[in-house]
Amino acid sequence: MEFAAGLAPQLVVASAGGEPASTLAASRRLAALLALPLVPWPETGTATSRLAAQAGRGGPWLAPLLEDPGRWLEADGRWADLLGAWRQPTVLLVEEAVVDGGAAAAYSALLTASRAPLVGLVQWGGSWNWQARSREGLAWLGALSGLTEPTAGSSQEEQELALARALMLCWEQLVND
Repeated sequence: MEFAAGLAPQLVVASAGGEPASTLAASRRLAALLALPLVPWPETGTATSRLAAQAGRGGPWLAPLLEDPGRWLEADGRWADLLGAWRQPTVLLVEEAVVDGGAAAAYSALLTASRAPLVGLVQWGGSWNWQARSREGLAWLGALSGLTEPTAGSSQEEQELALARALMLCWEQLVND
């Protein structure tokens, strides 16, 4: 994949209010589906220095943001602001338990207002309801089945592979625009 100048060839997985363990598990699944290395964030330093360290790595790779993207960081603003300032492509993970609430729309709006390149939204767990998600007008890409790995050849596996193709297509399109 060729990446345009000024846009990072890395992908951050941010969560719409989910638990860090869920974000990490979903990020592992996405990394495996996309055949990308999963890169942990540096444990120390300001958010800006941690993002700079990530951006300095060769890519492409995927990194789970285990902190709330709307969290205020004293010297750095919000994570969403930094993702926008660094033009860091971001996938928004929405847990099944909150998928019908306003979290997906609120976090999408936050990332968009912060000018973070939003690749799309991914549902984590539960049943995928394409009709309901498409009515929302959000950039839904599909769903990951949750903690249990789908059976080979199952409709869940097909759903996850379709998600991976959609994510790569949207990411590539975003990067090459």
